Formats: sequence, structure tokens, C-alpha cells
Amino acid sequence: MDIHQLKVFHSVVAAGGLTKASRDLHLSQSTVSHHIKQLEQELGCQLFLRVGKRVLLTEAGRLLREHCEKIFQDVE
Repeated sequence: MDIHQLKVFHSVVAAGGLTKASRDLHLSQSTVSHHIKQLEQELGCQLFLRVGKRVLLTEAGRLLREHCEKIFQDVE
């Protein structure tokens, strides 16, 4: 896991979906999806429930979001 993956994750959460996050990050949707899949594999858990074009956080995703916010505050 690296800071870039966390930024992609955080952007997907903020945007509410992979497609909008990809536009916000100026990355392809497949690249954003790949980063999320890598992160889920590294952590060994699902972070999002995919519902159509929207994504909802799982409990693990909510915990990671909290940690991301703290990490980003500390980095600033």
C-alpha cells in the first residue's frame, strides 16, 4: 500500500464512484479500478460494494477512510 493508492481510494469515496473519481484524478477508469483491486488484495478484504455505477463503503472501507483522513492530516 502506498500514498497514491490511498489518494485514489479517498477520491473514489469522495466522488461516490470509480468513473467520477477517474475524471477528478485524470486517470482512466480502468487504472482507478486496478488501484482499488490492488489495495483490496493487499488488505485481504473488500472495501466497496458495487451497486450499478455507485460504490458503497464496507465496514473495512469505512475504517480505511478514517485512517486515510488522519494520514492526510498528518502529511499536511
